[in-house]
Amino acid sequence: MFLLGLLAFLQTVCIPGFILLRVSSRWSGRFPVLRGPDGTLARVVYGFGLSLLFNYLLVFLLTARRLYHPFALYAVIALEIAALVWIWKNREKKTTEPGKGLEHTVEKVKTFFASRPLMYNVLLIAACGVIFVYAFFFLYFLGTVFEHWDPVTGWNRFAADWAANRFHPVTGSQ
Repeated sequence: MFLLGLLAFLQTVCIPGFILLRVSSRWSGRFPVLRGPDGTLARVVYGFGLSLLFNYLLVFLLTARRLYHPFALYAVIALEIAALVWIWKNREKKTTEPGKGLEHTVEKVKTFFASRPLMYNVLLIAACGVIFVYAFFFLYFLGTVFEHWDPVTGWNRFAADWAANRFHPVTGSQ
């Protein structure tokens, strides 16, 4: 059960966005509009947002077509895993130069912070701190249910309707 939860988390926040970014980078030569972001942080942020958007549209379309069932979701995950395997097999091999270890990484970090304004560095460190706090909460409360107020209690009726392949009457859709 833990593995399915982990797979669901990864599918929600990163897998579809990563796939969409990789596909868009392959097509950026023919379609300049699809040029992906430069830099690792931008790719992580765009991948996160694209994953959420993809999942929202997926659930909406499956619900609208009355196809929102576990089998459909497992099929989507299987297609995503197949896409990840295809991307991994067709990746460009990067060669690393010997002698580039921890000293090289520390030098790159120093150069990165020195080339950015102070406010950018402060906000980046604050954002990383927030991420670490939430990661701590995730690990600390792993295996427990409803330690704090959970949005599930407020959104349960909407989720139950969507899981039953119907829209909630408040949304205005029939």
